[in-house]
Amino acid sequence: MLGIFALLKARRRNRKLAQAATAALARPSMEQVEPRLLLAGNGLAATYFNNADLTGASVARTDATVNFNWGNGSPNSAIAPDTFSARWTGQIQADKTQTYTFYTYSDDGVRLWVDGKQIINNWTDHSAREDKGTLSLVAGQKYNIKLEYYDKQYGAVIKLSWSGAATAKAVIPQAQLFSTTPVPPSGSGPTPVPSPGMTTNPGLLGTYYDNLDYTGSSVARYDSNVSFDWGTSSPHTIIARDTWAARWTGQVVAARSETYTFSITSDGGARLYVDGKLIVNDWADHAKRELSGQITLTAGRHDIKLEYFVGTGSAVMQLRWSSPSIAKQFIPSTSLFAAAAPPFALTVPPVTAFTGFKTYTSTQVNFRPANAIDKKLVVDGYRISKIPIDTKGLNINVTDLVPGQKAWAYNDITIRNTEISDIYRTPGFHNDFIRIGGAAGRQDVPMNITLENITIHDGQAIPILITDGDYDTIIIRNVKITNCTINQLQINCQNVGSVKRIIVENCPGLSVAMIGKVGTIGECYVRNSPGANVADSLNQQNTKSGVKITIIP
Repeated sequence: MLGIFALLKARRRNRKLAQAATAALARPSMEQVEPRLLLAGNGLAATYFNNADLTGASVARTDATVNFNWGNGSPNSAIAPDTFSARWTGQIQADKTQTYTFYTYSDDGVRLWVDGKQIINNWTDHSAREDKGTLSLVAGQKYNIKLEYYDKQYGAVIKLSWSGAATAKAVIPQAQLFSTTPVPPSGSGPTPVPSPGMTTNPGLLGTYYDNLDYTGSSVARYDSNVSFDWGTSSPHTIIARDTWAARWTGQVVAARSETYTFSITSDGGARLYVDGKLIVNDWADHAKRELSGQITLTAGRHDIKLEYFVGTGSAVMQLRWSSPSIAKQFIPSTSLFAAAAPPFALTVPPVTAFTGFKTYTSTQVNFRPANAIDKKLVVDGYRISKIPIDTKGLNINVTDLVPGQKAWAYNDITIRNTEISDIYRTPGFHNDFIRIGGAAGRQDVPMNITLENITIHDGQAIPILITDGDYDTIIIRNVKITNCTINQLQINCQNVGSVKRIIVENCPGLSVAMIGKVGTIGECYVRNSPGANVADSLNQQNTKSGVKITIIP
């Protein structure tokens, strides 16, 4: 019995093998499968600029696809709704071997390069419209791609699509797009403990100087990248339009170990150092041009320093890079770490905590020294509001006992934790929310002034006036002025007096006007006060004091 079952199984097995062989002979040959990359794409590296010409403040990110309709808005709160621009860079991978038609749908200007060839160019103001161009691509192969766009005004639309004989028209999918923005390798990305002298802030520390030799007034700030075209203006109000210099410092992150090409476009002189080596040297005054240099870098962080100066005329400074894995582009902020701002070396007393108002009043408050040993004044916790018109809120004077002799004068004045509001005057009448009047030439020593935790709002008078005294250090911290016809703190030495040093801390948006004869105001330091407007203003003789202003983050 077992022999019969074994024979039947053998016959059944032989019959299946014969059927399989017959089917194999009749089966057509297998179609050659086109190569495929197993890893899907991550989109394109996008940089959005606050100007329509691909310059100015920028925001970098990775976009999965290019399919946007911002309406009357913009891509980011840091980008103005009108007159902005964008650039997308990376690589595109064809999914089939065929001729592709690329389509852009845009409002306004657009241009597209694939594999270094410009196939769409409509860099004009226009309403939403479609443009197209064709190019043959090989399946599985990656090609460099760059898309540029600008919005002039009103609607903002940009879309990038493709089609082919075997590909239906559609927005180019993320799977076929590869950002060339370097992703920092393990250990080189942002960390809680930055490299010595560096921060975790993306971008570079830019320091701008009012002189060609990196001296004089200066402004330090964090720039997301270096992609500037200032025209005939300057980076800041305290920097003159001509004869100024700049330096950017930090670290650049190489995602791969390979040779990198750094390109600087400048109008004026420029030079670039990477790891202490001079890579690009164009240190001569010249019209706008580009110069490049190469260096082989290992994956990780590398020190970078870029220097620039402009004599007269237009000012342009732009820094780009490329490599075998990166299409030429502005170095994005995600590949940069800013150097630390210079330390604030001056010693200042700590801020006193606010514990509540102690004095409420609706009449003018007056102080003056009572005798020769009355040297220190502290005004703490005052709430002054709605005093009679044409009177000051807080008035501090130095007593002049005998003309020509030394006055009884305060050496130290502190006003803190104080709020003053609703101070009004008739036209032509002089009054202030806070007035500190010195006695220049009649004080025994220069006075120190500290203003901290002060809020001034609603009125028509000058918010704070410090005038006519000999002052050593004036400290202005946590001072806020709103809804006043003159939103300004004034330090005035144009008639008599002088100031050695002014320190402005933690005062975002505060306007400080320094007015004095030439040489009467020494230096002014501004720290942690974004948007503060600190100016050396013209005096009655139409000249400035020449105060050295240093602004640091």
